[in-house]
Amino acid sequence: MNKVQKILGVLVVSLFSCVVFPNFVSATEYEENLIKRIAPDGKNVTIKAIKPKNDEEVFRYINGIAQTMLNEEDYDLYMTCDNDDVTKCNITIQEISDKAENFTKSYDVNVTYIEPEKNSIIESYINNYLGDLKDFNWDVDDFFKVTDLGLINYYMTSEKSELWNPNAASRAIKYSKDVIEMTNGSNLSFILRTGMGEQGDDLMYETAVGEMTVLYNGYAYGGKQQGVYLRRVLYIPESTENTKEAYVAAAQKRIDDYLGQKGLVTVSYGGDLSSGIALDSLVDVDRTDGNYYNISVTVNDVVKTYPFYIMKGSTEDLTVPTYLGSDIESNITITNSDPYIPLDTSLTVKNVIDDNIKKILGTNNYKAFDIKLYSDGLGALIEKSNDKFLVRMPLPEEYEDKSLIVYYINSNNEKEEHTVTVKDGYATFETNHFSTYILTENTNNTVVETPNTLDNISLYFIFGIISVMGLVSTSIYLNKRYN
Repeated sequence: MNKVQKILGVLVVSLFSCVVFPNFVSATEYEENLIKRIAPDGKNVTIKAIKPKNDEEVFRYINGIAQTMLNEEDYDLYMTCDNDDVTKCNITIQEISDKAENFTKSYDVNVTYIEPEKNSIIESYINNYLGDLKDFNWDVDDFFKVTDLGLINYYMTSEKSELWNPNAASRAIKYSKDVIEMTNGSNLSFILRTGMGEQGDDLMYETAVGEMTVLYNGYAYGGKQQGVYLRRVLYIPESTENTKEAYVAAAQKRIDDYLGQKGLVTVSYGGDLSSGIALDSLVDVDRTDGNYYNISVTVNDVVKTYPFYIMKGSTEDLTVPTYLGSDIESNITITNSDPYIPLDTSLTVKNVIDDNIKKILGTNNYKAFDIKLYSDGLGALIEKSNDKFLVRMPLPEEYEDKSLIVYYINSNNEKEEHTVTVKDGYATFETNHFSTYILTENTNNTVVETPNTLDNISLYFIFGIISVMGLVSTSIYLNKRYN
């Protein structure tokens, strides 16, 4: 009980690697070739990012990209560049686990930065987002929090969830309600290059702290120091009786109602908080009943148990999380209440031109969009859901004052109609899967309009999605995963 593992990573160890870890120790061929993952010829590195202005910005967001390119949990990477010429850099790779002898080696490299095409919408969005983040301090209240049913979703949909794993720490950011609300579920992605974390099998939380790189479409745009915080608390109604049995029952009911089935997650009494839990690690400990509880999560027949504390919560605390995804450029959003949709799922939208659509419709007056949903937690595209996806998109100017409709093209190339609702310049429709949809003029006038007292014009929208080739190997049926 109360065994705390201190993880010292890039922010501390790497800064002093030149002093503490000189270039010594017999290196294996495997270790010698690690640099080739970043610089195939051992000398030249290509990084997709906005070119940093100085070495401080290299530390802030380029290091995370390089660490991801290395793709090793047991080896740390640290890159420094000439402050006046950030293309002249040095990369140090060192072994940080207990699995092998210490290995540290430095390489002088030339870096080429491949910058994204200029896009004022993206750059403004990301700059505003980074500007809205609080200045970092060591107070966990300022970290991105993943808690309550959102944390259950994280444990259910992440193959590796412990924050000492750098990939898990990066993924956890997108499960945070704070981030979802701040970005409107946008398709940004993050790399959290962890520097120092704390975790233990009887602590009520895990944290990871480091430099957070913000990416869009695979390009790094900037970064900021940040932390993510898995806060193991589950809320129950205020009306719950003050007994251990009532707390277990209330927590179990809330989880079962959220998941829509029993047995995947179970709640049981753990013990007295004073029996070994580090009380100073708990937030609002005075709001608990003085006990901790074990929540066991089953994924792919593997059971993992996490200590939680249960406390009575407000209406806001008891809010059930729903999936929200948005595409920054198109301003298209998708929502879904299926608890098995990972909250980290990203939405991407691309315009599509397809001759087959023209043949089926008999017109080239249409718009089509290729939409993809991808979860880093599952490492897979999401094609279907047990619940309806609600698709909402802005109405383009060229379709104003026109009657529009949504068609789905099935596997037999037959059109199936979807009902469209138009309100306040947005069109919405529902679907439980992503396949071929088309936007075209409606000649039957069968669509639904929600009245608007300011504008009573009938508007209808058609939304197109072109089936994604090659989904067979990576698409998932969420109900199959958990049943």
